[in-house]
Amino acid sequence: MTSSVFYIREIWKGKTLVAYSYYWFDATGKLLEGWDNAPHHKEIDTFPHHKHTAEGVERLEDPDIHAFLKNIRKIILP
Repeated sequence: MTSSVFYIREIWKGKTLVAYSYYWFDATGKLLEGWDNAPHHKEIDTFPHHKHTAEGVERLEDPDIHAFLKNIRKIILP
């Protein structure tokens, strides 16, 4: 992979993370992976936490920026 872009957004109220979105795009803008807690995809058992992948929307058990970056690192540096 030659280049990519990260979009990271967190909204905190005091010490509580109330909303987040972590997205990774390739150089052309194609979504590679995205994690968020937008209140849609109620069919996912980890609602509102979910991830967007090439295969579709999936469950997300560990919604944390560190876990997101660790996951991307495993993909980039196998």
